[in-house]
Amino acid sequence: MKILLNLLLFFFTIIVEAQVGVNTQTPSATLDIVGKTDLPNHFDGIIPPRITGNQLASKNYSVLQKGAIVYVTQPVSNLLGQVILVVKEGYYYFNGQFWNQIFTEPIYYDALVVLDETLPVNTISEQTAWNAYLPFPINPRQHSLSTKIYRLGTAGSGITGQIDERRIGTIGYLDLTISSSTPITSNYVMLNLSKPLRDLGFMSDGSVGTINNILVSGSPNGGGLGVEQGIVSFTNVNFHLLLWKNQIEKFNGTIKGMTTFPINYLNVVE
Repeated sequence: MKILLNLLLFFFTIIVEAQVGVNTQTPSATLDIVGKTDLPNHFDGIIPPRITGNQLASKNYSVLQKGAIVYVTQPVSNLLGQVILVVKEGYYYFNGQFWNQIFTEPIYYDALVVLDETLPVNTISEQTAWNAYLPFPINPRQHSLSTKIYRLGTAGSGITGQIDERRIGTIGYLDLTISSSTPITSNYVMLNLSKPLRDLGFMSDGSVGTINNILVSGSPNGGGLGVEQGIVSFTNVNFHLLLWKNQIEKFNGTIKGMTTFPINYLNVVE
């Protein structure tokens, strides 16, 4: 009964005063909380609801909840709908349409894969760890850039160059700069990009086929004018990049190409 009376008195005070004070009898706003800063065992602060991204995804918020704040303890597994931007742990607010992270600037990830003929084919070595820095130090609000270098073995294939894998938000970018120094004896050369792509959070949906076809271009054999174009296939099962023989043999210089594709699950390993 005493608890009930206290609750009734509390809500009556809210209605009458229209302002609530915690540890103060004279609140100066709708909600005024005064900490106990002189008590070492009293932990001042406000803790909003803590929830995982998947738990948050199971809820459907409306404009009535616009302005809601939660703390997400784990990123969501599937970036869809209202939680499409819930890519990492942290504070999020609901803007009436999506959950957006509070107090953070975006991180762009860039993994450079160097094709190294001195290493056994399709072996991966990590040349550097993730290195985060601010590319524009004088700008107080900017993205940070996190970079890493891998070396991918191509011994015996006659292929050199590099593959630049980038992740900006929920979009992945794949840039190719590849040279073929010797004729390819098989129908295609397959480069395994599993390690660097998984470190960037690219996940396969397990379906058969290709994520995208990359249009490549380069100098034609014989030194003629113009450019030759071809297709490089990027499969989504084991993250293999297929360089087709009949396309690469058209080039005597460097072939280049770029594609973009969505990221299904973000979990950068740093």
